[in-house]
Amino acid sequence: MVRLSRVFLIVAIAGALAGCQAANDFVLGPVSDAGEGQVVTGVYHRTPLSGDQFDFPCRYGHVCRAVLIRDEYLREHYVSLDGRKLVLRVERTNACHDPRSSEFACQTSRDGTALVILQWIRPEV
Repeated sequence: MVRLSRVFLIVAIAGALAGCQAANDFVLGPVSDAGEGQVVTGVYHRTPLSGDQFDFPCRYGHVCRAVLIRDEYLREHYVSLDGRKLVLRVERTNACHDPRSSEFACQTSRDGTALVILQWIRPEV
């Protein structure tokens, strides 16, 4: 019984550290209040329960997934952009406190952050 508890504890710690590692590997760095953002190429996914998701390559060859906050263009074209490759200049922000964010983005973000679209590069807007 004690051995099983130790195994469970080790697995739990490893899972927690893996989650922290994923957050640390985030290509866009820490949340910032101001900045020029970073150009990221990824695939947009519109999901009814999880909100707008953006998959993009991050460090060590992994694919990261982040909540994407809808701007005016995305609100008008989210259906036609679903599953398409996009090139965006984005900034990582606090999904629950940034005035550009939404309550839905706050609720669907796993780490409390989301990407704000600063510029559409492809498709060009």
